[in-house]
Amino acid sequence: MGNPCGIILNFGEQVVYFAGDTCVFSDMKLIAELYQPTIACLPMGGHFTMDIFEAVKAVEFIKPSLVIPLHFGTWPPLSEDPQEFKRQVESKGLSKVAVLKPDEVFEVSLQIQ
Repeated sequence: MGNPCGIILNFGEQVVYFAGDTCVFSDMKLIAELYQPTIACLPMGGHFTMDIFEAVKAVEFIKPSLVIPLHFGTWPPLSEDPQEFKRQVESKGLSKVAVLKPDEVFEVSLQIQ
């Protein structure tokens, strides 16, 4: 119902891919090749965005060191379980997953060059 878009934030040693409200798409492989994101913030709520199955595929495409799932549990249609997403991603050895609570702050060490 709008124009979904993502953004790449390059902080030198840390490159963050914030996927916005989207589904998995093959150009995520190109994003990985061009920018090598170390952190991916991926929607996985399952309504208007990826579900767990699709979000795990996105992690396979992007290959980040850390994934932060977004857009889950904020209202009834967004019912996907972030702990299940974490279990699937980490059991495949794809990435570490940080599931945050609302308003939780997560700090990442940055070395800006």
